[in-house]
Amino acid sequence: MSLVVLGLGWIVLAGVVSPFFAAVLARFAPRLQAAVAFVACVCLAAIPAAVATILLARDLSGPGPVIRRCGALLSAVVADPLARPRVTLPLASLVAGGLGLGIGLVSAWRSQSASRRLAVAERGPLVTVASADRFAFTAGLLFPRAVISEGLVGAVPTGWRRIVLAHEEAHRRGRHPLLLFVVESLARGLPLVPLRWGADAVRLALEFVADDHALAEVGTREDVAEAIAGMALAPAAGTASFEGHEVWRCRRLLDPPGPAGGLAAAGLLVLVVGVAALAGGHALHCAWASADALAVRQCRLM
Repeated sequence: MSLVVLGLGWIVLAGVVSPFFAAVLARFAPRLQAAVAFVACVCLAAIPAAVATILLARDLSGPGPVIRRCGALLSAVVADPLARPRVTLPLASLVAGGLGLGIGLVSAWRSQSASRRLAVAERGPLVTVASADRFAFTAGLLFPRAVISEGLVGAVPTGWRRIVLAHEEAHRRGRHPLLLFVVESLARGLPLVPLRWGADAVRLALEFVADDHALAEVGTREDVAEAIAGMALAPAAGTASFEGHEVWRCRRLLDPPGPAGGLAAAGLLVLVVGVAALAGGHALHCAWASADALAVRQCRLM
C-alpha cells in the first residue's frame, strides 16, 4: 500500500507541472503557481528516494547491531549484485541519486558563481557594473542583490529602466535565486523529465510574480511588455531575469487569461498539499512504525 500511495502521488504531481497542465496553471495567481510548482518539484525528487528506502529497509531486519546488518547486506550486494535484485536496485538507485544530486548542486552553484561575484562587488541592494553590455539580473542566495550594467542605464529609455529595476527588486525581495537554485539543482542532477518541467514552471511563475510587481509599481501592461521584448532583443553578456519565456510573458500581459475562481485556486492548493502530505506523511509513518527493526511494515491508510 505504501508504494501504491507514493506512486500515485508522484504521478499526480508530475501531471500538475507538465506542459499539458500549463494553460490551466496559468489561470492562477503567480505566487500560487510558484508555490505549487516548487512543492511539486521537491516532492518529485523526494518520493522516489522514499520508495527506494522502503524497498531497501525491508531487507535490513534481523538480529544483531544495525551497523553489522548494513555491512553484511552491503558486502553481499557487492559480492554478487545479481543474487538479490530487490536489494541491489534500490541501493543503486539511492547511490546514483545521491551522486546525481551532488553533481546538480555543483552545476547550479557554478552557473551562479559569476553572477554572484558581480553581486557582492559592492554594498547595498543594487550593484552597478561597468559594462557596455545591456543586462540586469538578481544573484545571491541568502542575501540577493540586483545587478544592472552601465550600458543598460545609458542606453535604454527611462521607463524601461524603471520597469527593469522594479522587476529585479521583486526577485530580490522574494529571494527568488534561492528557490531557483533548489529546483535547478534537482532538475540538473536527477534524470527525471517531470523535474525539468517543475523547474521550468517555477522559473516562469517567478517571472510572472516580478512582472506583476513591475506593473503595479510603474507602467502599463503595454509598457512592461515592451520592456521585456526590448531587453530580449538587446545584446547582453548574461541575464538572469529577462531570459527565456519572453513570448509567454508578453502574451500574458497583453492578453491575460481569465482568472481562476477562488474555489478552483483552493482546490489546486488542497490537491498538491494533500498529495504531498499523504505521500510524504505515509512514508514517514511507515518508517517511524518500523524504526526499531529498520524494516518498513505495510500500514493501512484507513
